[in-house]
Amino acid sequence: MAAYIFRFLKPFVLLGVILGVIVFILNVLGLEIPMVVGTTTYRGTEAAIMELIGIPVALVLLGTIIGSIAYMSNNSQKY
Repeated sequence: MAAYIFRFLKPFVLLGVILGVIVFILNVLGLEIPMVVGTTTYRGTEAAIMELIGIPVALVLLGTIIGSIAYMSNNSQKY
């Protein structure tokens, strides 16, 4: 099961790291992308660091969910 899910997870991990680094670089270069958590808005370097960590984590969770659904779908077709 883990190997099956990992196959779906690899592209999401790569995409998350690439997007996180791009957003971090853009934020450092001056394109301010605010990060909103609850009712608090973070700006500047604090937002850049949160986005650098948050984007890959979110995509890993999304990849895990999609991989799990695909695994369950694949197993239900065998029976």
